Amino acid sequence: MPANKFLCIMADDFGMHPAINEGIVKAFSDGILTDTNLMAPTPAIQEALALTKSVGIPVGLHATFTCDWDIYSWKPLTAAKSFVAPDGRMKDSFEAAWKDASEEEALAELYAQYRLVRSAGIQLTHVGHHMWYDKAGKFNRVMNTLITKENLPYRGSPMVPEFPFALQYAWQSDFYLSDPAVVTLSAARDSLKKNLAALTPGYHIWVTHPAIDHESLDRLCTVNSPARNWARTYRALDLALLLDPETADWIHSHGIQIVPVAKCPVLDVREHETIL
Repeated sequence: MPANKFLCIMADDFGMHPAINEGIVKAFSDGILTDTNLMAPTPAIQEALALTKSVGIPVGLHATFTCDWDIYSWKPLTAAKSFVAPDGRMKDSFEAAWKDASEEEALAELYAQYRLVRSAGIQLTHVGHHMWYDKAGKFNRVMNTLITKENLPYRGSPMVPEFPFALQYAWQSDFYLSDPAVVTLSAARDSLKKNLAALTPGYHIWVTHPAIDHESLDRLCTVNSPARNWARTYRALDLALLLDPETADWIHSHGIQIVPVAKCPVLDVREHETIL
């Protein structure tokens, strides 16, 4: 019987850190990862661009307007004075970043990130966000400009009617396993099984954050940082799941076919139709 459930397996944060780059490439080459997202302003982006071309992994743009670590940091590619901290680094939350942000500066920064990737000769499958977006709609207006002009679908989650994007993937659901209660491999496996069992017919996306389990990730943030588990724990667990042959077996046993994002349907909000 043909599959009627489809799963894209996406890795976020390509370019953030060498251990993350290595984990994403390993998950794609040796595991079941299908796609990833490039973070243009981050410290290891040049390595990620080179790996994208050498490995052939499909990539989108992980539009980056924040920096969520209290030690490790990056600055925007442009001046972008309206949404950076006094020391010049990006702010640590979307609320802070977009409170006084100039949409003109934000669009210039977004296009600088887009052009950095395109200038390396890399085609993009989609555009998405790092962390979240502001409730006032500034982020959405800026993103819609890029989406419309460059004809790039927004990766996103299932569509939020209050904030539609011009082109976006038509997901039935999205999920990720980074939860305070999921800090062991057995708990991560149980969480994944529950998510897979709950999938309905249609297209779904599993968002992952793989990295090799390396001590350098402990130096992204202080021990008491709210983001601490995101530095190393969640990333090592995601990589372990993506490399585990049993994970692929669980997916197939639930009648789910793994597909890259480029094979997923796109909803054109402007025309109110789905593009296959």
